[in-house]
Amino acid sequence: MALCYNTRMSLSDAFFKAADYMLGTGQRGNIFPKVEPKPVRFDRALEIFDEIAAMGNIAFGFPDEGCFSRAHMMVRQLYEMGETPKKAWAFEPEGGDLLVKLSNGKEITWWSHVAAALPVEMPDGKVVDLVYDPSMFNGPVTLQQWGKAMGAPHSNLMFADAGRAARGQHGDYTPWNRTSRKTDDLANDDMMEYLPLQYVKESERFESPLRKQWEKLLQDEYLRTNDPAAPAKPAEAQPVLKKDLG
Repeated sequence: MALCYNTRMSLSDAFFKAADYMLGTGQRGNIFPKVEPKPVRFDRALEIFDEIAAMGNIAFGFPDEGCFSRAHMMVRQLYEMGETPKKAWAFEPEGGDLLVKLSNGKEITWWSHVAAALPVEMPDGKVVDLVYDPSMFNGPVTLQQWGKAMGAPHSNLMFADAGRAARGQHGDYTPWNRTSRKTDDLANDDMMEYLPLQYVKESERFESPLRKQWEKLLQDEYLRTNDPAAPAKPAEAQPVLKKDLG
């Protein structure tokens, strides 16, 4: 079984783990900035995903291991871009593992998986947290779509603010490790190890249903904007996103 975690723990992580346990807080908020969620427009959400997926220092093409490091580096980058990211967590079902069947025939099993997430304002005005996981998908997806691809039960899927542990867990970097000022170095070291091992091509990743819908919306909007003489489409023909995004 491929384990999507990093077993290394710094002395500061060990200290805070013990302190959190004794104090019963289970949280540390001094690593990531505390900011109010700022949803991004759905069209910008696609651009952000592509910018993140193009980061050459993250081994998205080696999904077997390193998800904690990838998620950490994505969250860091999203903050630098002025966004307000979260993390999406998935944990194995009872009596089994998370299982991903790649298009190239390879199967990967994890006991947990994590990726970045962003609040996105959908075309209907509804704000939805979407998962950003270029190691699996070619675009943003809902938590349910993400979990379905690896067989995670709904009850084992959740979002958590950056710097906050997932429900029932201790750590926010891994399920047992806190983010510390050494985490950047640990994540970068992991990626240096995994970058040469990449084997999953972008075209082999799962297709994001939302990406196709959004691209159609953007294409229609572009045509209307650049061809004012074109007759407007009847309301019933306008492409819309289903309200049930699961």
